[in-house]
Amino acid sequence: MSGTGQPNARNDSAPAGRVRRTDTRPGAGKDGATGKMPPRRTWLWFVAVIVANYFLVRLLMPAGESSVTVPYTLFKDEVSKGNVEAVHSQGDSITGRFKTAVTYPPATDKSAPPKADFDRWRDRPRWVLWASATFGLPPFYIISLLAGALEIRLRTFCVIGMTGRVLRFSALVALCWLY
Repeated sequence: MSGTGQPNARNDSAPAGRVRRTDTRPGAGKDGATGKMPPRRTWLWFVAVIVANYFLVRLLMPAGESSVTVPYTLFKDEVSKGNVEAVHSQGDSITGRFKTAVTYPPATDKSAPPKADFDRWRDRPRWVLWASATFGLPPFYIISLLAGALEIRLRTFCVIGMTGRVLRFSALVALCWLY
């Protein structure tokens, strides 16, 4: 209290006898408050938007035409037929663009199933199984139906499938628990 009977008003928040320190670090505000990091939920939304953007771009803008390596004799035959639109040569390599699509090697039996696509998946069944169990793509029930054709042993299927599912649902529970 002052001599007039009124309480003293202090403008600073520092206790009596202490000097208020100012923050001189870069990025510190004028009032001494430091910048805050965005909350975790903001970062999760940011990552989700980036991932969705990636898949949306891949879906809407597929890769360009795939090139096919053909023997020189086949290329010469197509030139004589007039099926070549453009030719580019550089050093020992000759590249060109056909007017109509050329399949090489030529298809022999149209009734046979596309074995090349199936064999491509057969080379890496464990990774496909793990991705399916963990992320759900491709759907796990489809992989369980194809497990026999992909020659995945039952023990391997159970171990990888359960590990992926436990990881997936543990992550979901952890996310719910954090927020």
